[in-house]
Amino acid sequence: MKKILITGCGGMLGDAVYAQLRKRYHVNATDINLIEPWLSYLDVRDLKSVKKVCAEFKPDYLIHLAALTDMEYCETHPEEAAQVNGTATENLVKISKKLDIPFVYISTAGIFTDDKKEHSEKDDPKDTPVSVYGKTKYQGEVAAKSWRKSIIIRAGWMMGGGPKKDKKFINKIVKQLSSGATKINVVNDRVGTPSYTYDLAKIIVFLLERNLYGLYHGTCDGGNVTRHDVVSHILECFNLQDKVKVVEVGSDYFKDSFFAPRPFSEQLGNKKLKSTNPELFRSWRDCLKEYLGMFYWKVSGNHTPLCDLAYKYGTDKCPEINHSYTPFYYKLLQPKRNSIKKILEIGIGYPSNMNHIVPHYRAGASLYMWREFFPNAMIYGADILPEALFKDAHIETFLCNQKKDTDLTNLIKSTGSDIDIVIDDGSHVKKVQVFTCLILLPLLKKDVIYIIEDVKDAVEVTGMIKKLGGYDCEVPKLNPERQVRQDCLVIVKNK
Repeated sequence: MKKILITGCGGMLGDAVYAQLRKRYHVNATDINLIEPWLSYLDVRDLKSVKKVCAEFKPDYLIHLAALTDMEYCETHPEEAAQVNGTATENLVKISKKLDIPFVYISTAGIFTDDKKEHSEKDDPKDTPVSVYGKTKYQGEVAAKSWRKSIIIRAGWMMGGGPKKDKKFINKIVKQLSSGATKINVVNDRVGTPSYTYDLAKIIVFLLERNLYGLYHGTCDGGNVTRHDVVSHILECFNLQDKVKVVEVGSDYFKDSFFAPRPFSEQLGNKKLKSTNPELFRSWRDCLKEYLGMFYWKVSGNHTPLCDLAYKYGTDKCPEINHSYTPFYYKLLQPKRNSIKKILEIGIGYPSNMNHIVPHYRAGASLYMWREFFPNAMIYGADILPEALFKDAHIETFLCNQKKDTDLTNLIKSTGSDIDIVIDDGSHVKKVQVFTCLILLPLLKKDVIYIIEDVKDAVEVTGMIKKLGGYDCEVPKLNPERQVRQDCLVIVKNK
Protein backbone atom coordinates (compact mmCIF):
# COMPACT_ATOMS: atom_id res chain seq x y z
CA MET A 1 0.00 0.00 0.00
CA LYS A 2 1.47 3.34 -1.05
CA LYS A 3 1.95 6.08 1.51
CA ILE A 4 0.68 9.65 1.49
CA LEU A 5 1.77 12.46 3.78
CA ILE A 6 -0.80 15.23 4.17
CA THR A 7 -0.08 18.54 5.87
CA GLY A 8 -2.83 20.73 7.32
CA CYS A 9 -5.32 17.87 7.24
CA GLY A 10 -7.41 19.16 10.13
CA GLY A 11 -9.01 21.99 8.17
CA MET A 12 -12.00 22.46 5.86
CA LEU A 13 -10.52 20.53 2.96
CA GLY A 14 -8.55 18.02 5.02
CA ASP A 15 -11.60 16.07 6.21
CA ALA A 16 -12.72 15.45 2.65
CA VAL A 17 -9.26 14.54 1.35
CA TYR A 18 -8.63 12.13 4.22
CA ALA A 19 -12.02 10.48 3.68
CA GLN A 20 -11.18 9.92 0.01
CA LEU A 21 -7.72 8.47 0.63
CA ARG A 22 -7.80 6.59 3.94
CA LYS A 23 -9.12 3.30 2.52
CA ARG A 24 -6.76 3.11 -0.44
CA TYR A 25 -3.50 4.40 1.01
CA HIS A 26 -1.44 4.42 4.17
CA VAL A 27 -2.11 8.03 5.17
CA ASN A 28 -0.15 10.10 7.64
CA ALA A 29 -2.54 13.01 8.20
CA THR A 30 -0.84 15.85 10.05
CA ASP A 31 -1.81 19.23 11.45
CA ILE A 32 -0.68 21.74 14.03
CA ASN A 33 -4.05 21.41 15.80
CA LEU A 34 -4.87 17.84 16.84
CA ILE A 35 -8.64 18.21 16.69
CA GLU A 36 -9.25 14.70 15.31
CA PRO A 37 -8.03 11.33 16.64
CA TRP A 38 -6.56 10.44 13.24
CA LEU A 39 -4.22 13.45 13.13
CA SER A 40 -0.56 13.55 14.11
CA TYR A 41 1.32 16.72 14.99
CA LEU A 42 3.39 18.57 12.42
CA ASP A 43 4.20 22.27 12.18
CA VAL A 44 5.22 22.93 8.57
CA ARG A 45 7.29 25.92 9.72
CA ASP A 46 9.61 23.54 11.58
CA LEU A 47 11.81 22.30 8.74
CA LYS A 48 13.76 19.93 10.99
CA SER A 49 10.56 18.18 12.09
CA VAL A 50 9.23 18.07 8.53
CA LYS A 51 12.44 16.42 7.30
CA LYS A 52 12.31 13.92 10.17
CA VAL A 53 8.70 12.92 9.42
CA CYS A 54 9.48 12.51 5.73
CA ALA A 55 12.61 10.47 6.45
CA GLU A 56 10.77 8.13 8.82
CA PHE A 57 7.47 7.83 6.93
CA LYS A 58 8.98 7.74 3.42
CA PRO A 59 5.89 9.04 1.57
CA ASP A 60 5.13 8.16 -2.03
CA TYR A 61 3.06 11.33 -2.36
CA LEU A 62 2.96 14.65 -0.52
CA ILE A 63 -0.28 16.65 -0.32
CA HIS A 64 0.26 20.12 1.11
CA LEU A 65 -2.95 21.57 2.56
CA ALA A 66 -1.46 23.53 5.46
CA ALA A 67 -2.09 27.24 5.04
CA LEU A 68 -3.10 30.40 6.82
CA THR A 69 -6.38 31.26 5.10
CA ASP A 70 -7.83 33.91 7.42
CA MET A 71 -7.20 36.97 5.27
CA GLU A 72 -7.47 39.48 8.10
CA TYR A 73 -5.04 37.46 10.24
CA CYS A 74 -2.59 37.29 7.34
CA GLU A 75 -2.87 41.05 6.87
CA THR A 76 -1.90 41.71 10.49
CA HIS A 77 0.66 38.87 10.68
CA PRO A 78 2.48 39.09 7.32
CA GLU A 79 5.67 37.37 8.50
CA GLU A 80 3.79 34.35 9.83
CA ALA A 81 1.71 34.20 6.63
CA ALA A 82 4.91 34.23 4.57
CA GLN A 83 6.41 31.45 6.70
CA VAL A 84 3.37 29.16 6.43
CA ASN A 85 2.07 29.89 2.94
CA GLY A 86 5.36 30.70 1.25
CA THR A 87 8.54 29.42 2.89
CA ALA A 88 7.04 26.16 4.17
CA THR A 89 5.74 25.40 0.68
CA GLU A 90 9.17 26.10 -0.81
CA ASN A 91 10.73 23.67 1.67
CA LEU A 92 8.17 20.95 0.96
CA VAL A 93 8.75 21.32 -2.78
CA LYS A 94 12.49 20.82 -2.22
CA ILE A 95 11.80 17.70 -0.18
CA SER A 96 9.48 16.36 -2.89
CA LYS A 97 12.20 16.93 -5.48
CA LYS A 98 14.75 15.12 -3.33
CA LEU A 99 12.40 12.16 -2.81
CA ASP A 100 11.26 12.32 -6.45
CA ILE A 101 7.58 12.16 -5.44
CA PRO A 102 4.45 13.99 -6.64
CA PHE A 103 3.55 17.18 -4.79
CA VAL A 104 0.01 18.57 -4.51
CA TYR A 105 -0.52 22.25 -3.71
CA ILE A 106 -3.81 24.10 -3.25
CA SER A 107 -3.64 27.66 -4.53
CA THR A 108 -6.39 30.27 -4.66
CA ALA A 109 -8.31 32.66 -6.87
CA GLY A 110 -7.14 35.31 -4.40
CA ILE A 111 -3.80 35.58 -6.19
CA PHE A 112 -5.36 37.67 -8.95
CA THR A 113 -5.67 41.43 -8.96
CA ASP A 114 -8.66 43.63 -9.66
CA ASP A 115 -9.39 42.86 -13.30
CA LYS A 116 -12.96 41.61 -13.74
CA LYS A 117 -12.53 38.79 -16.21
CA GLU A 118 -12.75 35.03 -15.72
CA HIS A 119 -9.26 33.61 -15.30
CA SER A 120 -8.08 30.51 -17.16
CA GLU A 121 -5.44 28.01 -16.15
CA LYS A 122 -2.97 29.83 -18.41
CA ASP A 123 -3.35 33.11 -16.53
CA ASP A 124 -0.93 34.39 -13.92
CA PRO A 125 -1.39 37.58 -11.89
CA LYS A 126 -0.50 40.63 -13.97
CA ASP A 127 0.36 42.59 -10.87
CA THR A 128 1.24 41.83 -7.26
CA PRO A 129 -1.76 40.23 -5.48
CA VAL A 130 -3.73 42.78 -3.49
CA SER A 131 -3.62 40.99 -0.11
CA VAL A 132 -0.93 39.43 2.06
CA TYR A 133 -2.83 36.16 1.78
CA GLY A 134 -2.79 36.35 -2.02
CA LYS A 135 0.89 37.30 -2.13
CA THR A 136 2.00 34.46 0.13
CA LYS A 137 -0.17 31.84 -1.58
CA TYR A 138 1.24 32.93 -4.93
CA GLN A 139 4.72 32.56 -3.47
CA GLY A 140 3.79 28.96 -2.75
CA GLU A 141 2.33 28.50 -6.24
CA VAL A 142 5.53 29.74 -7.87
CA ALA A 143 7.54 27.29 -5.78
CA ALA A 144 5.26 24.40 -6.74
CA LYS A 145 5.60 25.27 -10.43
CA SER A 146 9.35 24.68 -10.16
CA TRP A 147 8.82 20.92 -9.70
CA ARG A 148 7.80 18.87 -12.73
CA LYS A 149 5.75 16.47 -10.57
CA SER A 150 3.60 19.16 -8.99
CA ILE A 151 -0.18 19.21 -9.18
CA ILE A 152 -1.39 22.74 -8.49
CA ILE A 153 -5.10 23.32 -8.01
CA ARG A 154 -6.51 26.80 -7.67
CA ALA A 155 -9.67 26.84 -5.58
CA GLY A 156 -12.44 29.42 -5.62
CA TRP A 157 -14.93 30.42 -2.94
CA MET A 158 -14.59 27.42 -0.68
CA MET A 159 -17.55 25.64 0.86
CA GLY A 160 -17.11 22.56 3.02
CA GLY A 161 -15.91 21.35 6.38
CA GLY A 162 -19.31 21.32 8.05
CA PRO A 163 -20.49 23.31 11.07
CA LYS A 164 -17.40 22.47 13.11
CA LYS A 165 -14.75 23.60 10.62
CA ASP A 166 -16.33 25.91 8.05
CA LYS A 167 -14.86 29.35 8.72
CA LYS A 168 -16.01 30.79 5.43
CA PHE A 169 -19.04 32.54 3.97
CA ILE A 170 -21.58 29.69 4.12
CA ASN A 171 -21.25 29.09 7.85
CA LYS A 172 -21.36 32.81 8.56
CA ILE A 173 -24.72 33.04 6.78
CA VAL A 174 -26.06 29.90 8.48
CA LYS A 175 -25.12 31.32 11.88
CA GLN A 176 -27.20 34.40 11.14
CA LEU A 177 -30.15 32.27 10.06
CA SER A 178 -29.86 30.00 13.09
CA SER A 179 -30.00 33.05 15.35
CA GLY A 180 -33.30 34.07 13.75
CA ALA A 181 -32.11 36.82 11.43
CA THR A 182 -34.82 38.33 9.22
CA LYS A 183 -32.40 40.53 7.26
CA ILE A 184 -28.97 39.71 5.84
CA ASN A 185 -26.57 42.24 4.35
CA VAL A 186 -24.63 40.87 1.39
CA VAL A 187 -21.91 42.53 -0.70
CA ASN A 188 -22.87 43.16 -4.32
CA ASP A 189 -19.50 44.08 -5.84
CA ARG A 190 -17.61 40.77 -5.83
CA VAL A 191 -17.82 37.90 -8.33
CA GLY A 192 -16.33 34.44 -7.94
CA THR A 193 -16.61 30.72 -8.62
CA PRO A 194 -17.43 28.29 -5.79
CA SER A 195 -15.38 25.21 -4.94
CA TYR A 196 -16.83 22.33 -2.90
CA THR A 197 -14.34 20.53 -0.67
CA TYR A 198 -15.80 17.06 -1.27
CA ASP A 199 -15.63 17.44 -5.04
CA LEU A 200 -12.21 19.08 -4.80
CA ALA A 201 -10.95 16.05 -2.87
CA LYS A 202 -12.12 13.80 -5.71
CA ILE A 203 -10.27 16.03 -8.18
CA ILE A 204 -7.07 15.70 -6.15
CA VAL A 205 -7.33 11.90 -6.14
CA PHE A 206 -8.17 11.79 -9.86
CA LEU A 207 -5.13 13.86 -10.83
CA LEU A 208 -2.77 12.18 -8.39
CA GLU A 209 -3.61 8.62 -9.41
CA ARG A 210 -3.11 9.46 -13.10
CA ASN A 211 0.06 11.52 -12.68
CA LEU A 212 -1.63 14.47 -14.39
CA TYR A 213 0.86 17.10 -13.33
CA GLY A 214 0.33 20.78 -13.98
CA LEU A 215 -1.98 23.61 -12.96
CA TYR A 216 -5.77 23.20 -12.81
CA HIS A 217 -8.82 25.05 -11.52
CA GLY A 218 -10.89 23.00 -9.08
CA THR A 219 -14.18 24.87 -9.22
CA CYS A 220 -17.83 23.91 -9.56
CA ASP A 221 -19.89 24.16 -12.71
CA GLY A 222 -22.81 26.51 -13.09
CA GLY A 223 -21.06 29.75 -13.91
CA ASN A 224 -19.68 32.60 -11.88
CA VAL A 225 -21.75 33.98 -9.04
CA THR A 226 -22.12 36.86 -6.64
CA ARG A 227 -22.49 36.58 -2.89
CA HIS A 228 -26.12 37.56 -3.42
CA ASP A 229 -26.61 34.52 -5.67
CA VAL A 230 -25.20 32.24 -2.98
CA VAL A 231 -27.34 33.67 -0.18
CA SER A 232 -30.47 33.54 -2.34
CA HIS A 233 -29.88 29.84 -3.01
CA ILE A 234 -29.30 29.16 0.69
CA LEU A 235 -32.64 30.76 1.51
CA GLU A 236 -34.37 28.74 -1.21
CA CYS A 237 -32.90 25.50 0.13
CA PHE A 238 -34.22 26.27 3.60
CA ASN A 239 -37.51 27.65 2.24
CA LEU A 240 -36.76 30.99 3.89
CA GLN A 241 -36.83 33.22 0.82
CA ASP A 242 -40.08 34.84 1.95
CA LYS A 243 -38.99 35.21 5.57
CA VAL A 244 -35.51 36.70 5.25
CA LYS A 245 -34.73 39.91 3.36
CA VAL A 246 -31.43 40.16 1.48
CA VAL A 247 -29.98 43.68 1.41
CA GLU A 248 -27.22 44.40 -1.11
CA VAL A 249 -24.34 46.51 0.21
CA GLY A 250 -20.88 47.50 -0.97
CA SER A 251 -17.74 45.89 0.41
CA ASP A 252 -17.01 49.04 2.41
CA TYR A 253 -20.00 48.17 4.60
CA PHE A 254 -17.91 45.41 6.23
CA LYS A 255 -14.54 47.19 6.10
CA ASP A 256 -14.08 47.22 9.88
CA SER A 257 -14.39 43.43 10.18
CA PHE A 258 -13.09 42.41 6.75
CA PHE A 259 -10.37 44.94 6.11
CA ALA A 260 -8.04 42.78 4.01
CA PRO A 261 -8.19 43.88 0.36
CA ARG A 262 -9.89 41.39 -1.92
CA PRO A 263 -9.97 41.23 -5.73
CA PHE A 264 -13.27 42.16 -7.34
CA SER A 265 -13.06 39.07 -9.54
CA GLU A 266 -12.21 35.60 -8.27
CA GLN A 267 -13.67 33.88 -11.31
CA LEU A 268 -11.91 30.67 -12.31
CA GLY A 269 -12.74 28.77 -15.49
CA ASN A 270 -12.29 24.99 -15.29
CA LYS A 271 -12.10 24.10 -19.01
CA LYS A 272 -8.72 22.35 -18.81
CA LEU A 273 -9.73 19.78 -16.21
CA LYS A 274 -13.29 19.51 -17.49
CA SER A 275 -11.99 18.48 -20.91
CA THR A 276 -10.13 15.64 -19.18
CA ASN A 277 -13.08 14.35 -17.15
CA PRO A 278 -16.38 16.30 -17.19
CA GLU A 279 -17.90 13.88 -14.65
CA LEU A 280 -15.77 15.47 -11.93
CA PHE A 281 -17.91 18.60 -12.00
CA ARG A 282 -21.32 19.41 -10.57
CA SER A 283 -23.34 22.60 -10.47
CA TRP A 284 -22.48 24.84 -7.55
CA ARG A 285 -26.19 24.93 -6.75
CA ASP A 286 -26.33 21.14 -6.39
CA CYS A 287 -23.16 21.12 -4.31
CA LEU A 288 -24.44 23.87 -2.05
CA LYS A 289 -27.79 22.14 -1.55
CA GLU A 290 -26.01 18.91 -0.62
CA TYR A 291 -23.69 20.74 1.73
CA LEU A 292 -26.50 22.61 3.48
CA GLY A 293 -27.93 19.28 4.62
CA MET A 294 -25.18 19.28 7.24
CA PHE A 295 -26.43 22.60 8.64
CA TYR A 296 -30.15 21.96 8.70
CA TRP A 297 -30.40 21.36 12.43
CA LYS A 298 -28.69 24.70 13.13
CA VAL A 299 -31.30 26.59 11.14
CA SER A 300 -34.31 24.52 12.20
CA GLY A 301 -33.59 24.75 15.91
CA ASN A 302 -33.83 20.94 16.15
CA HIS A 303 -30.35 20.38 17.52
CA THR A 304 -30.32 18.08 20.57
CA PRO A 305 -27.76 16.46 22.89
CA LEU A 306 -28.29 13.23 20.95
CA CYS A 307 -27.09 15.05 17.82
CA ASP A 308 -23.86 15.84 19.66
CA LEU A 309 -23.39 12.19 20.61
CA ALA A 310 -24.09 11.05 17.06
CA TYR A 311 -21.48 13.42 15.68
CA LYS A 312 -19.02 12.48 18.40
CA TYR A 313 -18.94 8.86 17.23
CA GLY A 314 -19.56 9.54 13.54
CA THR A 315 -22.93 7.86 13.02
CA ASP A 316 -24.94 9.32 10.15
CA LYS A 317 -28.17 9.40 12.15
CA CYS A 318 -27.73 13.11 12.87
CA PRO A 319 -28.49 15.98 10.45
CA GLU A 320 -24.97 17.30 10.89
CA ILE A 321 -23.69 14.27 8.96
CA ASN A 322 -26.60 12.90 6.95
CA HIS A 323 -30.00 11.88 8.35
CA SER A 324 -32.42 13.80 10.56
CA TYR A 325 -33.23 10.95 12.94
CA THR A 326 -31.60 12.11 16.17
CA PRO A 327 -33.85 15.13 16.81
CA PHE A 328 -36.88 12.83 16.55
CA TYR A 329 -35.26 10.09 18.63
CA TYR A 330 -34.41 12.58 21.34
CA LYS A 331 -38.01 13.75 21.60
CA LEU A 332 -39.30 10.16 21.56
CA LEU A 333 -36.78 8.55 23.89
CA GLN A 334 -35.56 11.24 26.29
CA PRO A 335 -38.46 10.61 28.75
CA LYS A 336 -37.52 6.90 28.80
CA ARG A 337 -33.80 7.51 29.07
CA ASN A 338 -33.30 5.99 32.52
CA SER A 339 -35.84 3.18 32.19
CA ILE A 340 -34.59 1.64 28.94
CA LYS A 341 -32.72 -1.60 29.70
CA LYS A 342 -32.10 -3.26 26.32
CA ILE A 343 -31.59 -1.95 22.79
CA LEU A 344 -31.05 -4.00 19.65
CA GLU A 345 -29.76 -2.36 16.49
CA ILE A 346 -29.48 -4.38 13.28
CA GLY A 347 -26.69 -3.07 11.08
CA ILE A 348 -23.52 -2.20 12.97
CA GLY A 349 -21.48 -0.68 10.17
CA TYR A 350 -17.81 -1.08 9.40
CA PRO A 351 -15.35 1.48 7.93
CA SER A 352 -14.55 -0.58 4.84
CA ASN A 353 -18.16 -0.57 3.69
CA MET A 354 -19.23 2.86 4.95
CA ASN A 355 -19.01 5.98 2.81
CA HIS A 356 -19.35 8.59 5.53
CA ILE A 357 -18.18 12.09 4.93
CA VAL A 358 -16.71 12.25 8.42
CA PRO A 359 -13.34 10.57 8.74
CA HIS A 360 -13.76 10.07 12.50
CA TYR A 361 -16.46 7.42 11.96
CA ARG A 362 -15.80 4.37 14.12
CA ALA A 363 -17.20 0.87 13.76
CA GLY A 364 -20.35 0.52 15.82
CA ALA A 365 -20.76 4.29 16.04
CA SER A 366 -24.48 4.25 16.80
CA LEU A 367 -24.04 1.52 19.44
CA TYR A 368 -21.62 3.78 21.28
CA MET A 369 -24.07 6.65 20.89
CA TRP A 370 -26.87 4.60 22.45
CA ARG A 371 -24.63 3.39 25.26
CA GLU A 372 -23.80 6.93 26.28
CA PHE A 373 -27.39 8.14 25.89
CA PHE A 374 -28.99 5.29 27.89
CA PRO A 375 -26.98 4.97 31.13
CA ASN A 376 -28.74 1.81 32.35
CA ALA A 377 -29.04 -0.12 29.10
CA MET A 378 -27.33 -3.10 27.51
CA ILE A 379 -26.72 -2.41 23.83
CA TYR A 380 -26.91 -5.25 21.31
CA GLY A 381 -25.82 -5.07 17.70
CA ALA A 382 -26.27 -7.50 14.82
CA ASP A 383 -24.59 -7.55 11.43
CA ILE A 384 -24.04 -9.85 8.48
CA LEU A 385 -20.32 -8.99 8.39
CA PRO A 386 -18.07 -10.89 10.82
CA GLU A 387 -15.53 -8.06 10.76
CA ALA A 388 -18.15 -5.66 12.14
CA LEU A 389 -18.51 -7.63 15.38
CA PHE A 390 -16.88 -6.49 18.62
CA LYS A 391 -17.47 -6.46 22.35
CA ASP A 392 -17.16 -3.57 24.77
CA ALA A 393 -18.57 -2.58 28.13
CA HIS A 394 -22.38 -2.80 27.93
CA ILE A 395 -22.14 -3.66 24.22
CA GLU A 396 -22.45 -7.13 22.67
CA THR A 397 -22.73 -7.97 18.99
CA PHE A 398 -23.93 -10.99 17.02
CA LEU A 399 -23.59 -12.37 13.51
CA CYS A 400 -27.00 -12.34 11.83
CA ASN A 401 -28.35 -12.60 8.30
CA GLN A 402 -31.67 -10.74 8.14
CA LYS A 403 -32.82 -12.99 5.31
CA LYS A 404 -32.71 -16.10 7.52
CA ASP A 405 -35.48 -16.67 10.05
CA THR A 406 -33.25 -19.02 12.05
CA ASP A 407 -30.63 -16.30 12.45
CA LEU A 408 -33.28 -13.85 13.64
CA THR A 409 -34.84 -16.25 16.14
CA ASN A 410 -31.42 -17.26 17.47
CA LEU A 411 -30.60 -13.58 17.85
CA ILE A 412 -33.55 -13.05 20.19
CA LYS A 413 -32.66 -16.22 22.10
CA SER A 414 -29.27 -14.62 22.73
CA THR A 415 -30.53 -11.17 23.72
CA GLY A 416 -33.74 -12.20 25.44
CA SER A 417 -37.21 -11.17 24.35
CA ASP A 418 -37.41 -8.21 26.73
CA ILE A 419 -35.92 -5.76 24.24
CA ASP A 420 -37.16 -2.18 24.73
CA ILE A 421 -36.08 -0.74 21.38
CA VAL A 422 -35.30 -2.40 18.04
CA ILE A 423 -33.78 -0.32 15.25
CA ASP A 424 -33.47 -1.90 11.81
CA ASP A 425 -30.62 -0.09 10.08
CA GLY A 426 -29.46 -3.18 8.24
CA SER A 427 -30.29 -4.09 4.66
CA HIS A 428 -32.35 -0.97 3.75
CA VAL A 429 -34.26 -3.25 1.34
CA LYS A 430 -38.04 -3.14 1.82
CA LYS A 431 -38.59 -6.87 1.33
CA VAL A 432 -35.93 -7.73 3.90
CA GLN A 433 -37.10 -5.03 6.32
CA VAL A 434 -40.65 -6.42 6.23
CA PHE A 435 -39.42 -10.02 6.61
CA THR A 436 -37.28 -9.08 9.61
CA CYS A 437 -40.14 -7.24 11.29
CA LEU A 438 -42.62 -10.09 10.78
CA ILE A 439 -40.18 -12.61 12.27
CA LEU A 440 -39.03 -10.52 15.23
CA LEU A 441 -42.19 -8.82 16.49
CA PRO A 442 -43.97 -12.01 17.65
CA LEU A 443 -40.84 -12.85 19.66
CA LEU A 444 -40.71 -9.50 21.48
CA LYS A 445 -42.66 -7.92 24.32
CA LYS A 446 -45.83 -5.97 23.54
CA ASP A 447 -44.53 -2.48 24.31
CA VAL A 448 -41.34 -2.75 22.26
CA ILE A 449 -40.48 0.30 20.15
CA TYR A 450 -39.71 -1.14 16.70
CA ILE A 451 -38.18 1.31 14.23
CA ILE A 452 -37.34 0.72 10.57
CA GLU A 453 -34.83 3.26 9.27
CA ASP A 454 -33.97 4.43 5.78
CA VAL A 455 -37.23 3.61 4.05
CA LYS A 456 -36.66 4.95 0.56
CA ASP A 457 -39.67 7.23 0.06
CA ALA A 458 -43.40 7.67 0.62
CA VAL A 459 -44.23 5.04 -2.01
CA GLU A 460 -42.13 2.44 -0.21
CA VAL A 461 -43.68 3.45 3.10
CA THR A 462 -47.16 2.75 1.73
CA GLY A 463 -46.07 -0.61 0.34
CA MET A 464 -44.34 -1.55 3.57
CA ILE A 465 -47.38 -0.77 5.71
CA LYS A 466 -49.52 -2.89 3.41
CA LYS A 467 -47.11 -5.82 3.68
CA LEU A 468 -47.04 -5.57 7.47
CA GLY A 469 -50.72 -6.44 7.51
CA GLY A 470 -52.36 -6.24 10.91
CA TYR A 471 -49.65 -4.25 12.64
CA ASP A 472 -50.33 -0.60 13.34
CA CYS A 473 -47.66 1.64 11.89
CA GLU A 474 -46.69 5.24 12.54
CA VAL A 475 -44.78 7.36 10.03
CA PRO A 476 -43.41 10.34 11.97
CA LYS A 477 -42.88 13.63 10.21
CA LEU A 478 -39.19 14.10 10.74
CA ASN A 479 -38.60 17.28 8.83
CA PRO A 480 -40.32 20.64 8.72
CA GLU A 481 -41.07 21.56 5.13
CA ARG A 482 -37.97 23.71 4.84
CA GLN A 483 -35.72 20.64 5.26
CA VAL A 484 -33.11 20.17 2.54
CA ARG A 485 -33.40 16.40 2.42
CA GLN A 486 -36.21 14.00 3.28
CA ASP A 487 -35.88 10.92 5.50
CA CYS A 488 -38.43 8.21 6.22
CA LEU A 489 -38.89 6.11 9.35
CA VAL A 490 -41.60 3.57 10.10
CA ILE A 491 -42.48 2.71 13.70
CA VAL A 492 -44.30 -0.61 14.00
CA LYS A 493 -46.46 -1.27 17.06
CA ASN A 494 -46.62 -4.81 18.42
CA LYS A 495 -49.97 -6.54 18.78
